[in-house]
Amino acid sequence: MDTHPPFRAEHIGSLLRPAGLLALRQKFNRGEIDQHELAAAENRAIEEAVTLQERLGFKLATDGEFRRRSYHSYFYAQLGDVAPDAVMSDVGDGSGGRVSQPGAVIRSKLRWTHPIHVDDFKLLKSLTRAVPKITIPGPCALHFRGGDKAVTAHAYRDVDEFWDDTVKAYHDELAALAAAGCTYVQIDETAFAKFGDPAVQATLTARGDDWRALIDSYIDITNRVLRGADGIRVGMHLCRGNRGGHWHAEGSYDLIADKLFNALDIDFFFLEYDSPRAGDFSPLRLLPEVWCRPRRRRWRTRRRSSGASRRPAAMSISIGWH
Repeated sequence: MDTHPPFRAEHIGSLLRPAGLLALRQKFNRGEIDQHELAAAENRAIEEAVTLQERLGFKLATDGEFRRRSYHSYFYAQLGDVAPDAVMSDVGDGSGGRVSQPGAVIRSKLRWTHPIHVDDFKLLKSLTRAVPKITIPGPCALHFRGGDKAVTAHAYRDVDEFWDDTVKAYHDELAALAAAGCTYVQIDETAFAKFGDPAVQATLTARGDDWRALIDSYIDITNRVLRGADGIRVGMHLCRGNRGGHWHAEGSYDLIADKLFNALDIDFFFLEYDSPRAGDFSPLRLLPEVWCRPRRRRWRTRRRSSGASRRPAAMSISIGWH
């Protein structure tokens, strides 16, 4: 008989962050400790996480994103007065299930003024002999959560200028990481996997966006970003907005698989197949020249030569929870 207590959504926080670090962050928010004390606690938690990864034989190391309260906001807030999750129309009741996509507010133009993750990389590199992996939000996340209307509401008159600023900011951050010695970056993209959801399609249409055109636009913007990743291998993790036991979308990769696998110049993918909401493996039929290695749960494909493309001779597809 199963004697484990039932799992609830509120348990997520303690699984993703050490309980002691969460308690100290609450004290920091109340003004009971200063930034120095919080940073020292984050450093200790990161060192423990890296030590665990090394002990388990991992060939790469991450910092667990222990410095970030909000994954997207941590990055984008350093590019200007912008908030990817400024509008939370539906936060759920703690029991799990679908919630509404957060809305973005863009009050200023995007400008990269300083390295965002270079210090994180340097700390990781100092703690391990494994390959340090830095994770950053996808370059289309802000637009996906607000659309053209959010872009032009306060800061921009021209959406193309917004995209130019986005690409430049990402190029500057990637260049800073490369200069520091970083060779592995993972983009966490929350848009592409959601396009297959009819409810998401309806929401995008209702706000005046052509969701079919957005797929092509986002691939183009991401490719422009990737052209600035000299010396760095960049992978992409796709998810459907899982957070705190809740989720934003459901649906197969099938609708976007052909363009994703054959038009996006990414080195490798991490495809989320953590629940039936992700559909089955049939979209992988659209990968060129695929073969499967079941023991490693990894799909590999050889890419056709495409001139100036940064695509490597081989691309890895990892299936599962990352």
